Amino acid sequence: MNRTVVGYIVGAAVAGAVVSDLLAKFLTPRKCNPGALVVTQSLTFKDAASVEAFKAAFSTLADDCFSKVLDCLSFELSVDAADPLKVLIYERHSRKGHFKDRHDILKALGLDKAEAGVLESLTRTFIESDLGHMERW
Repeated sequence: MNRTVVGYIVGAAVAGAVVSDLLAKFLTPRKCNPGALVVTQSLTFKDAASVEAFKAAFSTLADDCFSKVLDCLSFELSVDAADPLKVLIYERHSRKGHFKDRHDILKALGLDKAEAGVLESLTRTFIESDLGHMERW
């Protein structure tokens, strides 16, 4: 056999394995996790400097939380395009107890105290749900 034919055979085998793995992930029914928690937090800051300081602190905290806590499935921040002083935090946890016992972003960053004075407003939404995938890939 020449090298070209061997290359095609190896390439086809690798492609088949990748496709098989992807199909298994997408076609396998997801587990339901009663007690899973989705949290959204909308924060409005008083000034742009506070937003930038929060984003820098959040980045480190989010990386740390997501890498060390297996129950944390998503931990993301986005800034409102229409109002750059508004920030949305989106979190998914496979267990409600994790959030209640060990994780509160505002406490961790010292923004839970009224004297912190950088927040104009805060809205939190907690949804217990077993809908959607509640596992890491």
